[in-house]
Amino acid sequence: MKAHLRLNEVYNERRNRDLKELREDEELLEKIQEWADNRGRIDEMTGHKNEILTTGSKFGSVGIKMSEIFSEPKLRKQPSKISE
Repeated sequence: MKAHLRLNEVYNERRNRDLKELREDEELLEKIQEWADNRGRIDEMTGHKNEILTTGSKFGSVGIKMSEIFSEPKLRKQPSKISE
């Protein structure tokens, strides 16, 4: 009878260990997938930034000044009315 209880105990220990390892493997795969998604997003953003820097720097060669594009419109002064 003692051998049967020991066998059952060993079986339960190994089963619990296997389930724990399975959960850890699943969590690891999930984290790897999250990392891959984030890495892809970062690579895409970096590529987009580099593309903007490359194409954006050509404005000067075609005669466009960035200050003209992004400056605030200047307000015209209206003549003041002086009443006497």
